[in-house]
Amino acid sequence: VGGLMPFVRRSLDAYTGRVVGIAESLGKEGVALDDELRRLHGDTAAQAAALDAFFLARLQPHPDHDHMRTLLAAVNGSDGSVRVDTLGEHANLSPRTVGRMFKRYLGVAPKTYAQVVRFQRCLNRLRHDPGVTLSEIATQCGYYDQSHLVRAYRRFAGVVPVQHAGYFPADGPHDFSPNV
Repeated sequence: VGGLMPFVRRSLDAYTGRVVGIAESLGKEGVALDDELRRLHGDTAAQAAALDAFFLARLQPHPDHDHMRTLLAAVNGSDGSVRVDTLGEHANLSPRTVGRMFKRYLGVAPKTYAQVVRFQRCLNRLRHDPGVTLSEIATQCGYYDQSHLVRAYRRFAGVVPVQHAGYFPADGPHDFSPNV
């Protein structure tokens, strides 16, 4: 389980949906690090060393780290429709504990995380097969139907799939979606 969680002292749901400054997330030490990085501008080796020292000193894996890794593997290995009680059984935890862990480590509920995983599968499928129909993707990615997929697309991308057509340039970087 990567991300910010091992380096901060608060549950990540405190940051969800907000833009958070370095002082709030990493404290006075984070502000000092920011100042140091600015001072070292142009010396990437020294900046990298300062970042490494800062984050290694703060690294405090939570005791539930292994449980969370198990939970994430279960969600990532599913079609995005795994139930919270099933997740709990995977890690021998109560559904309530599973919910608290997701909020602490990821800032969102297990269901929201599962929906993001399913949506990412959808995007990946669109990137690799621009000729696939939305109804095929809906079926392959665990959506009930095409309209369910379109609603999820609007929620996570802010637009409907057809609005992405032509958005990404054909000669864009390899990690851009093709024109669909």
